Amino acid sequence: MLYLSGGSHLEQDTHRSARRYLAELYSGVFQNPMPPLEKTAAGKPVLPGCFCSLTHTKRGTFCALSDRPVGVDAEDVSRRLSPALAKKILSPGELDQYSGAEDPNACLLRFWVL
Repeated sequence: MLYLSGGSHLEQDTHRSARRYLAELYSGVFQNPMPPLEKTAAGKPVLPGCFCSLTHTKRGTFCALSDRPVGVDAEDVSRRLSPALAKKILSPGELDQYSGAEDPNACLLRFWVL
């Protein structure tokens, strides 16, 4: 199972907004209030009996709920990333695509969220 939710911020605090979307999603799926959100040793959020992921940008908040490890990410297309980041995170094949891209920043953002 994989469930996704999100949209415009529900609250000014983006962290609270993400948790609110997750709580609404959890309640809809399991027909129970969401239990307290815990964190793994690596700092990833987790709920008893399922996996979850949260992300937010200036414009929106998104979450995923799954029976398998899951990750959701979003970036604002106007965010400028350092070209040095490309060398740090991209594989050789991705670096070739990045180097030849018409819009290198947009290309890096796509790779970043994937």
